[in-house]
Amino acid sequence: MKNKESILAEIEAMRPMLHQLIDDRFDAMRAAILGGETIEPQEHAYPLSFSPYFFKGKKPIAILFGEERVEVRTWQKVYAEILHRCNAEKHEVLMELRGKISGRDRTILSARAEGMTRSLKLAEDMFVETFYDTQGLIYVLTKRILDAVGYDYGNISVVLKP
Repeated sequence: MKNKESILAEIEAMRPMLHQLIDDRFDAMRAAILGGETIEPQEHAYPLSFSPYFFKGKKPIAILFGEERVEVRTWQKVYAEILHRCNAEKHEVLMELRGKISGRDRTILSARAEGMTRSLKLAEDMFVETFYDTQGLIYVLTKRILDAVGYDYGNISVVLKP
């Protein structure tokens, strides 16, 4: 294992390279604009593990599962796509948790759609509540469901509309 001094020296050695990369990118953008080109906003992907509050008010355009990209246009579709993949891997664990994951007023994961405001069918005898705002959906998805079943979402990112 490297000592602190060598790590700090490596970091400091990288500083001028990173500054040069930034300067080169800004110079290229400036030249493009002066040359009459239009610069389109670039997409940015953010890890699903970010604070649920971060995603509030933003629009998703895709989910990245590692290198795989899945186009989506709503947070409901983000929620559904990730839960369907989780169900494919952790079906038995999800089945055991039906009726045990609840929100303030209703069950989040259940064997029946009854009692849910807006349900999503994940499998036969497995429904999940989807009636939440963006922040609530991401929180319920990550903290209440994926963490509870031990589903690793570390490689999942959401691409947001620029």
